[in-house]
Amino acid sequence: MTPLDFVSLDVETLDQASPSAAIATIGAVVVIGGQLIDKTLYIRVDLDDASKYGTVSADTLLWHIKQGMESLKELANPDRLPLVEALTTLSSWLHNIEAWHGSILPIVTRDPDFDLSIVADKYRKLGQPIPWKYCNGRSHRSRSEDLEWILQQLGEERETSYITSHPVSHHALADATEQAKYLCNLLADIQIRIEAMKTRTAEATTP
Repeated sequence: MTPLDFVSLDVETLDQASPSAAIATIGAVVVIGGQLIDKTLYIRVDLDDASKYGTVSADTLLWHIKQGMESLKELANPDRLPLVEALTTLSSWLHNIEAWHGSILPIVTRDPDFDLSIVADKYRKLGQPIPWKYCNGRSHRSRSEDLEWILQQLGEERETSYITSHPVSHHALADATEQAKYLCNLLADIQIRIEAMKTRTAEATTP
């Protein structure tokens, strides 16, 4: 396992309180070798069932409604699973990824104290084992800042950050994908810079 291998996960909720917020949707993608691969997960949770195990905020619901027709269609989509089935599906997917890869992949979320804490809370409430270890959670925000700093040390001045260059869609799978793409692009830029430095060094030492 390398920093180039990870799962990017995002959840959309019906409240902003962590860890109590009810879960509306879960999205996840897999990155191997710094590249997105064709292994994705998107789960819509039954909203009535979700509200039995989490808090719902009128302000958050109103915010979702104000996002426009696509957001309304997503909230109204009837293709939803009971929370227990949704969490079982997530666990199975993560275990299958682990078996396929041969090791436990880090789970990167924008803020583990929000996304992972909320999902872990629901596993506990339903008496299900949490399918990751605490040490496997990673912060997308921290990882992005670290990689941006490395690029600066390699001579690249970035004028944008994830927030300024990737408006949050608040669609769990879309956001998980964009988070992964941003990290992949940073990692690729670092590799390009390092290879360029190696080439210059080789040229300078060649008689």
